Amino acid sequence: MTLDVSSMLTKLSSAGMATSNRYAVQMQLPTILRGEEFNIDGYSLGEILNFYCDSVTTPTKQVTTAQHRDHGVGINYATGTVYGEVTLNLLSPKDLDFNRVFEEWYAAIHDDTGNKVSYYDDIVAPKMTIYKLEKNGKRNNKWSTSITGRWEIENALPYNISPYQLSSARTQLLKTRISFKVERYRFVRGGAFSLAAEVLGNVSRFDD
Repeated sequence: MTLDVSSMLTKLSSAGMATSNRYAVQMQLPTILRGEEFNIDGYSLGEILNFYCDSVTTPTKQVTTAQHRDHGVGINYATGTVYGEVTLNLLSPKDLDFNRVFEEWYAAIHDDTGNKVSYYDDIVAPKMTIYKLEKNGKRNNKWSTSITGRWEIENALPYNISPYQLSSARTQLLKTRISFKVERYRFVRGGAFSLAAEVLGNVSRFDD
């Protein structure tokens, strides 16, 4: 069989390639913070999260194994699944309001004055969703966006806030990194679901 490079390139062009800079993140706050108001510069937490989310690392999934051997070469069999962490890299608003959200979350997780921790179900974000987006074509001189897949994450627990790097050198934008342990996730392909219009409409990177 002769490799037809031209035909292969045509098929690749038709299928398209996924890009790294089109995504959205939504997160449901834990029960212990449900009564709090987290409006930042007039935007809800969900909207501001997408404005300032500079990058996100999707969770990993690894099958754990054990070895069985009667004689000769042993075999490895599955024993369970281990889920890796999710990392959000966030640009910081001028008033550092992101710190307020996550510092209050951490204070709710662990009372460092009494050295007490809260119940697991009360402190985890019951749902976090990472959407992968792609542009389809232009409508009224604007790119239309479709959702090609999503990572549905259950019970995300923030466990690390990275430090700010303050310096008297050349001015740079401040960023912080929030790392989450997750209980499990499911990956779902695009199709029969939609993303809130305010998320798609208010994030400038989706129109690049």
